[in-house]
Amino acid sequence: MRVLVVSAHRSGDRPDKEGQRRFAQFLRILRNALSSVAGVIGSPAEIAVRSIAQLAEFVPPAPLPGTAASAEMERRLQSFDSLDMVFVEGASSLHPWKSSAAPLLRLLVLCVTVGKPLFGTVSNLLAYLANVGPVPLTLRAGTLSSFGPPDDGGARLDKRTGDLFAWCSRHGAWIPIGNVIRSRCATCPPHSSRRC
Repeated sequence: MRVLVVSAHRSGDRPDKEGQRRFAQFLRILRNALSSVAGVIGSPAEIAVRSIAQLAEFVPPAPLPGTAASAEMERRLQSFDSLDMVFVEGASSLHPWKSSAAPLLRLLVLCVTVGKPLFGTVSNLLAYLANVGPVPLTLRAGTLSSFGPPDDGGARLDKRTGDLFAWCSRHGAWIPIGNVIRSRCATCPPHSSRRC
C-alpha cells in the first residue's frame, strides 16, 4: 500500500512551529496505525511525506485548453494513480485563494474526481473548490440521511462528520470515499459552532 501524507503547515522563512509539532505527532500516530495492520494488508505501507510545495511529482500543472497531455503530465498522473490513500494535516487557516495552496487544491480535485480515499483537515479547501473552482467540483453538503439518489453525479459531504460520499450504482447507495475532519479542541462541545 502506498500512502501520501501532506503537511499543510507553513514552512520556510516563517515556519509554523506548533503546526509542525502537530504534524510530527499526526505522522507518528499514522505510522503506528499503518504498521499495526501490515499483516492484514500483506506488506508494510510505503509512506511518502510531502509539503504542499513538494506535490509536483503527484500533481500535474493545469493543462492549457486544446493541448495534448505531455509525457511529464502522464508520469505525474501515474504517480498519483499509484497512491492508495491520501492524508492531509494542516491549519484550517490555510487560504485556498493563495497561489501557495494551488498544488494542494489540484491534489484534492484529483482525489475527489477519481474517488481516491482522502482524509484530513481540509474542509475549508473543499468548500472553496465546491463553490469557486479551479475546476467545477460538484459537492453538496448535508447529512447522510438527507442524501437522495444523485441528480448531478457529484460527491456528498456529511457536514456533521466530515465524511465524503460517492454514489455506488451497483449497490444503489452512497459509499464513503474519504473524510475532511474539521479540527476542534477537546474542550469544545461536539456540536458547537465554536472553532479553535
